[in-house]
Amino acid sequence: MKANDSKAPWKIFVVIAVLFGNLVLANGCSGDPVFPLRYQQRVSGCGGFELKEDNISEARADSYSDAEVLYWTYDRGTKILEIRNESVSLNCCGENSIEIELVDKVYTIREKSAPKPPSGWCRCKCMFDFAATIEAIPQGRIRLNILRGIENKWRPVWEGTLDLSALKGTAVVNGKP
Repeated sequence: MKANDSKAPWKIFVVIAVLFGNLVLANGCSGDPVFPLRYQQRVSGCGGFELKEDNISEARADSYSDAEVLYWTYDRGTKILEIRNESVSLNCCGENSIEIELVDKVYTIREKSAPKPPSGWCRCKCMFDFAATIEAIPQGRIRLNILRGIENKWRPVWEGTLDLSALKGTAVVNGKP
């Protein structure tokens, strides 16, 4: 660097800034972003939720079924989608949870079961219900995937489209209703 070249440090700074900016743009724009969703989740104990007089129950058939069934209702005014996946067969001693995300215009529900410490799994199966109330869902058709993770080994359980203009519906996830 010459003694009279006082602009050299700025030139280096500009080159580094341009390279860094291009790196961020190249990596940050690959596909649709993940949007944080506002939702409340509930997971039943063994045997499922008790049948209550709420919106989800109205969509449910009068007779009990061993089939795993997804029930949903949509409120056009509040843009709230309520989803309940009923009769999910899992180990009775699991610690169960649900997470929801929106990636690439697909709503993905992750139903997770892990052994409860310190005892781990037990030798029985129970039916559980997974439910969520999701806020700010635009009206129309949405794509939905359900993934189930047992000890972080994930597998697809159901995928399809919900037409929210119908305001409520059901889908058989597994088995015969």
